[in-house]
Amino acid sequence: MNNIYLDNASTTKIGPEVLKTMLPFLTENYGNSHSLHSLGIKSKEAIDKSKISVSKFLNCSPTEIIFCSGASEANNMAITGIIKNNPGKTIITSKLEHLSILKQCDYLERKQLAKIIYVKNDKTGIIDIKDLETKIIHENPGLVSVQYVNNEIGTIQNIREIGKICENNKTIFHVDASQAGNLLSLDTKELKVNLMTLSGSKIHGPKGSGALFKQTNIKLEPIIIGGHENILESGTQNTACIVGLAKALEIAQTNLIQRKENISKLQQKLFDGIFTEIKKTKLIGPEIGENRLCANLNIKFSKVEGKELLFYLDSKNICVSTGSACTSSENKASHVLTSVGLTESEARKCIRFSLSFFNTEEEIDNTIWTLKEINKKIEL
Repeated sequence: MNNIYLDNASTTKIGPEVLKTMLPFLTENYGNSHSLHSLGIKSKEAIDKSKISVSKFLNCSPTEIIFCSGASEANNMAITGIIKNNPGKTIITSKLEHLSILKQCDYLERKQLAKIIYVKNDKTGIIDIKDLETKIIHENPGLVSVQYVNNEIGTIQNIREIGKICENNKTIFHVDASQAGNLLSLDTKELKVNLMTLSGSKIHGPKGSGALFKQTNIKLEPIIIGGHENILESGTQNTACIVGLAKALEIAQTNLIQRKENISKLQQKLFDGIFTEIKKTKLIGPEIGENRLCANLNIKFSKVEGKELLFYLDSKNICVSTGSACTSSENKASHVLTSVGLTESEARKCIRFSLSFFNTEEEIDNTIWTLKEINKKIEL
């Protein structure tokens, strides 16, 4: 039996068209893009075309795209790059962010390189806009960093409104859009962002691929010294991953409406099935609709530990998660779940189901049936 993969917020399967686009740069056109011979020139041309493609969907200049090894590198490039250029400045962020943001901020504060201020959020994971604006006015921060979509509970932040506030206060605004590329607009001008992180592995592109949009007037110091990619990104560029990321983003952004419709139906079907068959379950995060990504369901069960249920489901070839893959090996409750008001005990009873357009109604039916059968053996 094939796996039913419902852990797409952790990573996604690579799309067949994406893989097809990548293969020539793994087998034939494998030259270093900084070399002057013909194979190097072919790689350079492919990277330049990829920048043009990505910039089209971000509504920016190709020169404002920096390719990275993934979203964590892009996040570090943005945040540490700003602080190295402006040591001692304040960063405003939230306690809901990905650990590549939070651990970086913790490090900068411990080293006394930056002051970190956390904005309030409600029990659905929505940031308190008034509190953010007050803190921006009072602190005059060097940077505001907010996640577009939360990777654990699917909360969509009002990036446009935050962007307007930052613009009005002449504050640099960074958005981690790793979870947004498949289903939401990435128009940097409409969103009024100065820095934006993208991840290839979250949009059916290759693992180890990412990008940072950096507005032309924003000054960053490099975090790796070596000299390539506008001096900010060093090392030999991974041409295959770059063209794969660009192709994955093109496919995603040109099919947003259809993807939303298809995945929303699967989300509602899974939600209805679970809440019909299993009592005392609770949806964590926003209600299904405007402020929740249609690919995400985070559900707290009343009795069973999340990891125990995960292993039961895995034995039936159903892949889910208890939270972010970055914390799955740590024996502690999710910082996101406790930040929206759950106790550590409650947080340990949560399972995240994250969907993609590769999932089918039959897979959702099988998942619901399997949960029903497990519930007969152990009370969920």
